[in-house]
Order: sequence, then C-alpha cells, then structure tokens
Amino acid sequence: MIKTIILFTLLIGLSACDASDEFKVVKLNKAVFTGSQNDPLSQACQNWKLDFKDVKAAFILSKPIDSSVLHYQFYQLPCEITGEAVLKGKPIGFTLNAGSYFIIEGNNKNSYYSGCSTNQCKRFFLMSPESTGVSK
Repeated sequence: MIKTIILFTLLIGLSACDASDEFKVVKLNKAVFTGSQNDPLSQACQNWKLDFKDVKAAFILSKPIDSSVLHYQFYQLPCEITGEAVLKGKPIGFTLNAGSYFIIEGNNKNSYYSGCSTNQCKRFFLMSPESTGVSK
C-alpha cells in the first residue's frame, strides 16, 4: 500500500514541478495494433512512431486520471506502444495508448493512469480525448 501511495504521489508531483529530470525513457517498443487488419486504424498505427523525447514530452504534459475519467473521456484504441522508464529513480513500465493516455506500472504491479489532454498533446497521439471536463 505504501508503494502505491508513493508512486501516485510521484505522478501528482510531476504536474507541479519541472519533470524533465524526473522521467527518463530507457526502452521503447514499436506500436502494436491488436484490432482487425481491415480497420483503417491499422495503417495509422503502423505509421505511429514516437521517439524517447516525444514520450517524455507527452508524459510531462499528462496528468493523473482515475479509471472513470479514462473510460468516459479517452478512447481506448487497439494501438499501443510499450516501454520502460525511470521515474524519480524508480523503474516503471508503461503502455502508451494512441487514445492519449498512459498506463503506468510500478514494481508493485498496480496500474496508474495519466491522460494527455492539452492541445500540445495532439501531435503525439492518433486521437484526442473527449472534451468533457479534462483541462485543456
């Protein structure tokens, strides 16, 4: 439970400070599409490429969200990039969904969500979230 609180506190703390030295991407995989190959999103997913700098920028712009905000305001697309990072000295795994959000997994295997909903985020993702209360 303490690890859960610490990781969530780290995520919230990023929104209040300069996180440029607090988050470092150490591994980044290619985008994977899990939907139907007939889906027009398939090609867009294959073309979706982010580098370490892009992922870091998107993460810094993102804000912690809870699961209800994730499910009601963000599109859960069948296109994701996975990777590994270090957040405030702690290793984490992450999944970056093309629908503008991160799923962050700490050592305790709990998942946390962080959504990227500002206009600056649009260049990193295939779809932006619904504008129903998430700060722009």
